Amino acid sequence: MCFGPAGATCLANRTGNTFQVRIFKKGYHMSNARNIIQLLPGVHEPLISRELWERNQKIRQQKLSTPTNSQHTRREYILTGNGLCAVCYEYDGRLSSLRGSTGGTGTMYYRCADLQDRPKQNVKRRMATKHLAEIGIEENHSISSELAGLHGGILRADRLELQVSLLMDRIVILPEWREDILAYFLGGEGMAAYDREKYNLSTMLARYRDLFQLGHIGKAEYESKTAQIARQLKILTPLSKPEAKVALPLLDDFPALWRQLSSGEKRGVLKIVFDGLFFDEGGKLVKYFAHEPFSGMMA
Repeated sequence: MCFGPAGATCLANRTGNTFQVRIFKKGYHMSNARNIIQLLPGVHEPLISRELWERNQKIRQQKLSTPTNSQHTRREYILTGNGLCAVCYEYDGRLSSLRGSTGGTGTMYYRCADLQDRPKQNVKRRMATKHLAEIGIEENHSISSELAGLHGGILRADRLELQVSLLMDRIVILPEWREDILAYFLGGEGMAAYDREKYNLSTMLARYRDLFQLGHIGKAEYESKTAQIARQLKILTPLSKPEAKVALPLLDDFPALWRQLSSGEKRGVLKIVFDGLFFDEGGKLVKYFAHEPFSGMMA
C-alpha cells in the first residue's frame, strides 16, 4: 500500500532489520534511475539477521557481471561504482560514473557512462526521442554536443588505477582512528552500527526496569536480564570482535595491505574510503571526496 503523493510509486527495500519504503516521482526518467522524495523506516520483523544481510551485501559487491569460462577470462575494474567523470562534474555538477570496458587488443579502459550512453544521431533514434518528448518523458544520460566534445574518449585503466594506488600509499592510520576503521571493516556502517546497538540495548534495559517496577516480572528475572545486557554493553566495541583482533596488525602498514588485496577487495575498500574519485578528460585524478575518518589520513 502506498501512502505517498498522487502519481507516486512506492517500493519496499529490505535493509537488514527493517524495510524502507521509498516514494518516487512518476515519469521522471525512462531509465531505472528515480528521485527519492521521502524515505520512511519500516517496522516489519526481519526475515534474516542484519549480520547475515551485511555479509551477503559484501559478497554481492565482489561479484562481477562478466561471466568467466575457459575462453572468457574475468575482468575486474576497481573503480566501478567509485570512479567519476570530472568533465561532467565541472560542467554542470552531474555525477557520471566511469564504466569499465575492454578494447579489441584486450587492453582495459574506462569511459564516461553518460558519454557512452549518449543517443546515436540516426533517424530511428531521433524519432524515438521526439515521441518520448511528446508524452513528457525525458531520456536519462542525454548530454549536449558541447559537453560531449569536452571529453577525451577512453582512458587506460592501468594509468587511472596506478594513481589510486599512489593515493592509497599516502594513508597512515593513527592509533586513535583504528576503532573506527575496524568498525567499517566489520559492518560497512562504521560506529553508527554500534551506536544503534547500544541504543537498542539501553532501550531494552529500560523496558525490563519498567516491567519489574510494575510487577510483571520477578526480581530474579530482572537481575538476570539486566546483568546480561550490562555485559553486552560493556564489550560492545569493534575491538571485542575476534575478526577485529586478526585484522588489527594489518593496519600497521596499510600500503602493504593494499597491495595484497585482490581487485574485488580493492573495489570494496575504495567504496568505504571514498565518496568519489574524479578523473579529467586526460585520465588525471583531479579531485576526490573521502569519508570520515579517512579524509584525515592522507599523509
